[in-house]
Amino acid sequence: MGGFSNCHARSNSLPTRPHPLVTECDEHLCRLKALDSAPWTAPAMVKKLAGLQDLQECVNKLLLLRRTMEAFAAQLREKWVDEIFDGSLRLLDLCSAAKDGVIHTKECVRELQSLVRRRSSFSGSCGNGVANQVEKYLVSRKVVIRAIQKALASIKTYGTKSSSISIKDTETMALIALLFDVEATSVNVVEALMCYVLGKKGKAKGNGWALVSKLMRSKKGPLREGVEEGEENEFATVDAAVDMVASRLPFDNVVTVRNGVESMGDQLGKLEACVQDLEGGLEGLFRRLIRNRVLLLNIINN
Repeated sequence: MGGFSNCHARSNSLPTRPHPLVTECDEHLCRLKALDSAPWTAPAMVKKLAGLQDLQECVNKLLLLRRTMEAFAAQLREKWVDEIFDGSLRLLDLCSAAKDGVIHTKECVRELQSLVRRRSSFSGSCGNGVANQVEKYLVSRKVVIRAIQKALASIKTYGTKSSSISIKDTETMALIALLFDVEATSVNVVEALMCYVLGKKGKAKGNGWALVSKLMRSKKGPLREGVEEGEENEFATVDAAVDMVASRLPFDNVVTVRNGVESMGDQLGKLEACVQDLEGGLEGLFRRLIRNRVLLLNIINN
C-alpha cells in the first residue's frame, strides 16, 4: 500500500510516493484555501460548504485505510491522538452552532414573511401585531448572535496543531500533519460562515469580537451595528429592513410602516433562498463530521 508522505512532511531521504487519498485530500485543501480570497457572498459560502463536505468525505476514506489505523495504534498514547480526537468534537460543535443559527433564522424569516403577506390588512392603527412580530424577530436574532458569539469565542481557546509531535516515521508524520491541516481549514470555513450569518463581509481580526459585543449591547438599531456601508449581505440587509420598520412603529404611521414592510418583504425572499442553501450544506457537513468522529472513536478504542 502506498505511503502517506507528501508536502506536509520533510525528510532527507528519498520521498515515497503519497497514497492517492492523501493527494486527493491535499487537492481539496488547496481548492478550499483558494476560496479564501473569493467574495463574501451566499454562493461562495455554499461553495465552501460543498468543498468542505468533499474534504471530509475524503478524510473518511483515509481513516478507513489499514495504514492509518496502524499509525493510530502505534501512537495511541501520544498527545496528538487526543488532540485530533478532541478537535473532531470541537469542529462538530462549531458546525452544530452554525446550523442552529441558520435554522433559527429560517424560522424567523418565515414568521416575518407571514407578516408581509398580511400587509394589506393594515388599517388606521398599525396595531400590536406588526410591533410584536418585529420585536420577536429582533429578540430571535439576538439569540442567534449570542450563540454564534459564544461559538466564535471558543475558537480562540485552542490551537489546531500540536507542537509536541516528534515522530521519525515520515509517513506517519505526513498523516498527522494532514489531519491537523484538515481541522484548521475546516474551522476556518465554519468560522467564515458564522461571521456571514452575523451579517459581516469578513472575519473579525484582533479584538474583532468586541464588535459582536457592541452589537449585543446596543439598544437602538441593535442589528445594524458593525456592518459598514457597502458590506451588507442577505442577513444584514434583512436586519436593516426590520430595524427600519421598528424605528417607524412609534410614529404609528400606517403608510410608512406598510412601505417598510413591503421593502422588508423584498429582502426576505433573498434571505430565505440563502438560508435554505446554507442549511442544506451544513446538514451534509454535519453528517460527515459525525461519521468521521465515530470512525475515530472506533479506531482509538480498537
